[in-house]
Amino acid sequence: MNGNAALFSWKETLLIFGLVMVTTAFILPFSYKFKSQYLLIASAVLFGLYILAISFFFRNLNDRLRELIQEFMTLQEIQFYFLAILMILILYIASWLLSIRIYERKVF
Repeated sequence: MNGNAALFSWKETLLIFGLVMVTTAFILPFSYKFKSQYLLIASAVLFGLYILAISFFFRNLNDRLRELIQEFMTLQEIQFYFLAILMILILYIASWLLSIRIYERKVF
């Protein structure tokens, strides 16, 4: 292995970080609004629907997603990356504020 080779490139790290932030932005409000058992059932149903959609309607969905990510990884425009980071941060902050509002109104 070459001594100069990095384990992950900054693009891969940015992609993984962005995907985690977007996923967390959607999970946080739901986790405050609904009980864990409902979230588990909803997750199982959504996963089942995803499998059915891939099996019957969108047979090449995973290939399309892989191609989209590969195109994203080959982009060289730094402004695009800053715009993506800004959009992800705005989504996460909005989710955080919504989660705080849901938590404040929750009856224990």
